[in-house]
Amino acid sequence: MRIFGLTDVGRLRTDNQDTWLSEEIGENRAVFVVCDGMGGALAGNVASGLAAEVFLKHLRDYIRPEMSEKYARSILLNAVNFANYEVYRSASENPSYAGMGTTLVGGFLQHGTAMLANVGDSRAYHVDPQKISRVTRDHSVIEELIERGSITPEQARRHPHRHLITRALGTEERVRADFYPLTLAQDEMLLLCSDGLSGMLEDSALFDTCHTYGEPEECARRLVDAANNAGGHDNVTVLLLRA
Repeated sequence: MRIFGLTDVGRLRTDNQDTWLSEEIGENRAVFVVCDGMGGALAGNVASGLAAEVFLKHLRDYIRPEMSEKYARSILLNAVNFANYEVYRSASENPSYAGMGTTLVGGFLQHGTAMLANVGDSRAYHVDPQKISRVTRDHSVIEELIERGSITPEQARRHPHRHLITRALGTEERVRADFYPLTLAQDEMLLLCSDGLSGMLEDSALFDTCHTYGEPEECARRLVDAANNAGGHDNVTVLLLRA
């Protein structure tokens, strides 16, 4: 297993509110997360960093070598809930953090089996030698418009509401996450990213870069460069895991 993460402030922002974390916790086992904070420079940093740390700690403490899908789902649900509570509590107790929140996409991978959770519009993609497939569904105004047929994916990239999300971690006392099981075969990759990447590049460009460069470190650097070359309108975060 090879893992590499990278974050960049982008071309237009002066602060980076994204956070990524990963940790290998045994042979062929890893936990990982990408968060994209909101609520102002300091508050966004706090929200994404706090959520990522709490989420990863809970997974690290409760993941087991052998788990049923039901157990895996339950520890992911608890990890999301604990992260949400800590961000919400911090925002409630500190006026300068009021209204802060963050997206989250993360989970664990062991022996080729992954379980993922997401809240917001940070994404997970599955990349195999032939294609790229989006695993997660965005919780966003744009995603709902696309699903209703009101706009096309091409129109979504220029829509004035493309950054509005319908779920976030820490903005309310309770949050609902979606869960996705995934099998990652040898030489396949799992790509996690903030919308600073997915909002700047078509899925086909993500696939071409991953297919061309292969190794997580080189691929992550090329993806960040490509997002910045396309305009770099937001912070860009990439986390790649290769089986």
